[in-house]
Amino acid sequence: MIGRVAKIYLGAVLVFLYLPIVVMIAMAFNRSALYEMPFTFDLVWFKALAQNERLLQASWNSVWIACINTVIATTLGTLVAYAFARYEFRAKRLLQILLFPPITIPWLIIGTSMLIFFFWTGIGRGLHAILLGHVALSLPYVIVVVGARFANFGPELEEAAASLGNPLNRRQLNQAPEAQPMPADPIALEGIEGRKYQTAVELWTTGGELFS
Repeated sequence: MIGRVAKIYLGAVLVFLYLPIVVMIAMAFNRSALYEMPFTFDLVWFKALAQNERLLQASWNSVWIACINTVIATTLGTLVAYAFARYEFRAKRLLQILLFPPITIPWLIIGTSMLIFFFWTGIGRGLHAILLGHVALSLPYVIVVVGARFANFGPELEEAAASLGNPLNRRQLNQAPEAQPMPADPIALEGIEGRKYQTAVELWTTGGELFS
């Protein structure tokens, strides 16, 4: 009985969360600009989108920034996470603590701070500033997520792999199943959180010119 009620409750929660999204997708095919009923199927809004060069260019800029940011942040973040997990050095704890403020600080403050910093250092505004901002915001997520994986992947496994014969080949063979899934989690987080901060980063670092 309890299991049945739990399933009904779960189904109701999922409907509550996703039904508005389904409605919004359906209304994209409605001729009315005000979501008026009855529903009239039409592709007028998609035709307007195909003719909106400014919006298409903005979308391409978003895709370009997302791809480059993913490569840079995942690569650098994984290397930093490995260094945190395998080595001891001065100020290590302080650096780990400093990873969390960019995650918790409100996006408006982040964007304003970047604007001031970029002008103070002469970086200015533009796509390069947007890329720098996204990388800076994505790095903490990559380091935290991949670092948690490395914490469960002890150095004794590397030592055991190195003692099996050819250290390089054996190590690659034994680490692959554990190491390969690591970047997938932070890449997903980068996509989600990147959209969260994108408005602030773009507004303050470009003046809204490139993505408006």
